[in-house]
Amino acid sequence: MTLEELIQQFNNLKNEVIDFIQKVKDHRHLGHDFHHINYGDLDDVAIAHGTVYLSGNQSNNGTIAKVTFNTELFTTEGITWDSVNSRFTVTEAGKYLVTSIVYWGNPAVTNRYASYIYKTGTVAGRSQLQCSIDANDLAVPVHRIVSLAVGNYIEIFAGHTNGPTSHNISGTETYSYMSIAKV
Repeated sequence: MTLEELIQQFNNLKNEVIDFIQKVKDHRHLGHDFHHINYGDLDDVAIAHGTVYLSGNQSNNGTIAKVTFNTELFTTEGITWDSVNSRFTVTEAGKYLVTSIVYWGNPAVTNRYASYIYKTGTVAGRSQLQCSIDANDLAVPVHRIVSLAVGNYIEIFAGHTNGPTSHNISGTETYSYMSIAKV
């Protein structure tokens, strides 16, 4: 699957979730008890979701290593953020959309850079890009819908093929982040 196809698939899924949320909001006048839905702005819908990001650079020497996200933007009921272990843990079973971007600074030409979604210690999704030009940065997205049981956790790992040379994973709110949402 190409990056463009992956992005299109993600955007289609995102639009389906937004459409579903809007339909639920449109039917609140029927007296249904959607106790887990907050009827405020669409951005405030209280389905289980959370986002964290890396606030500073993280060095990587080519081994596959956990990305240590250290800034929590938000979490809602149904998901907890463990800042010590850099992981989301779910308290509600279900299917979750996990999305992450790992942003590499000064990638080396011809080297491959990968992002991994780990579900309770096991690889659940992977994405890899090869740097084909001399670039200042390279963003490696990874997205996956995973079935999670209560207590399962999600982590992001990353690595590159230029080891033992160290490369930085760039950290800011818009560069390297992880989000999770129940779908």
